[in-house]
Formats: sequence, structure tokens, C-alpha cells
Amino acid sequence: VFPDTPLFGASDVTERLRKAIERIEINVGGRRIHVSASFGVAERMSPDETFEDLVKAADAAMYLAKSSGRNRTVCHSEGPYAFGVGSRSQQTRRTLSA
Repeated sequence: VFPDTPLFGASDVTERLRKAIERIEINVGGRRIHVSASFGVAERMSPDETFEDLVKAADAAMYLAKSSGRNRTVCHSEGPYAFGVGSRSQQTRRTLSA
């Protein structure tokens, strides 16, 4: 949760965190493994939206990140179920709507 932070700012912080996690190597039983993370980011668009609405939007964006190839940040954009999709590091953008 990033209070008083626009979507771009929150997604930038989240993308930096994703990249840091991506660089981690863990030694397990003599084998190196890499981990990755997928994040969903949402912005409160209206004073009528509740905290639960915001969490649902971020959760939906996270599941979209996972189903779109994992290891990426997906931002919920305008309205329910509209997303900017892709790893920000790859600058891949498209919009889906239900």
C-alpha cells in the first residue's frame, strides 16, 4: 500500500522490487535456484471505491500477471477489469477488457 501515490509511482517501486527479487539466487542442496514475483498494482480512481475494491483490483491484476507469463508487474488502469499488461522493463503494453 502506497498512500497518496499515483499508479505510475507505485508501479515503478513495485517494478524495482520485482527486479531485485529476480536477481536473488538461493542455494538449496548444492543447487542454485532463482525466484521471481508477479505483482498487481491498482489506484483508487474514485472516493466511492472502498479499500476492498482496491484490493480486488490489485488482486485481479496480479492474477493476470501470473497468467501472462509470470515475473511481471501488471497495473489496473481505468475501470474494473481493464489492465495495462506486461513487464514494464520490456515496455509491453496492451489493454484487455471484460
